[in-house]
Amino acid sequence: MESAVLCPVCGWDYVHPVALKAEPVSGDTVVYVNRDGIRTFVSRAAEAVRGIQITTTFLCEEGHQWDEVRAFHKGITSQTISRGLDWEDPELMPTTIWRN
Repeated sequence: MESAVLCPVCGWDYVHPVALKAEPVSGDTVVYVNRDGIRTFVSRAAEAVRGIQITTTFLCEEGHQWDEVRAFHKGITSQTISRGLDWEDPELMPTTIWRN
């Protein structure tokens, strides 16, 4: 079953993934992906995150940004959505991770 990701603010389906973060990976390492590539860095996330947490940041073409966070711990996967910045200037908006 396939469905489009919709902006939680305006309901539009013109939505772009702009970042992905997985934490902690292999102990104290965080993996971060954006249009500039893949980065890994040391973090204290393991002290606050049980299991693994994957955050995908989206931006709709109206400039609304939000994070969808999925966290896995002891067989349960939870999901939350939180609002980010609203971008009014297209030149400053984050850009899509990948496009064809």
